[in-house]
Amino acid sequence: MAAQDFLKIGFVTEAEELLSGMEDGLLSLESSPDSAEALNGIFRAGHTIKGGAGLLNVDEIVAFTHVLENVLDRLRKKEIAADQELVTLLLSSCDVIRRLVTCVSEERPIVVDDDYGRVLAALRKFADATVGIVKATAIVEAPDDQHERVFRIGLHPREDLLETGQDPLMLLLELSDLGELLAVESNMDRLPPFADLEAQKIYLSWRVLLRSQRSRRAIEDVFTFVRGDNRVEIAEVMNCEHFK
Repeated sequence: MAAQDFLKIGFVTEAEELLSGMEDGLLSLESSPDSAEALNGIFRAGHTIKGGAGLLNVDEIVAFTHVLENVLDRLRKKEIAADQELVTLLLSSCDVIRRLVTCVSEERPIVVDDDYGRVLAALRKFADATVGIVKATAIVEAPDDQHERVFRIGLHPREDLLETGQDPLMLLLELSDLGELLAVESNMDRLPPFADLEAQKIYLSWRVLLRSQRSRRAIEDVFTFVRGDNRVEIAEVMNCEHFK
């Protein structure tokens, strides 16, 4: 079996589990609309599905979940409220994604039907920062401008990062969405002898140069779920010579 086939099987299995978890989380919002745990879980699931679809080049799922992710991020930041209308829309989004995942599973052409377009258009309205209930206490970031910056980013993950549902490759893909990856360098200092290698552990760390018009806050958001015990370093530099 080819590596791409393994990726597809893994994506389909994981996506189905994540979608079930998203639906459970969304239903729980009906009684606890401000639950940070539920909102973070729903966002993480959508983020992971997007990353997996990106690895398989399923652009229709990536495009849809990208907008969905923006809506979920606004929910997490309490810029919009999880009312009945939005929860219903998000549940419909899960149905759309599930149909797309089924196409991948059955190796059928991806069908972008009227329902896909209708739900996507509705999501875009909530993703627009001018729509929804904005709370006075929300932190509003200044919009990105046309000033291009170069960021040096260091990612030093825990060995058990994969067990948390995160994947360094997904994080690199997310960074590439924000601009141009000028350089990616891996460090293998932690690599043990071959006999001691464990397939589910991460022994590498990475340094990245990213050229982007996005703000530092947008880059920090990529690493929302890997901070803590994982060391992430982000610094704005003058040019590519500052990689080291």
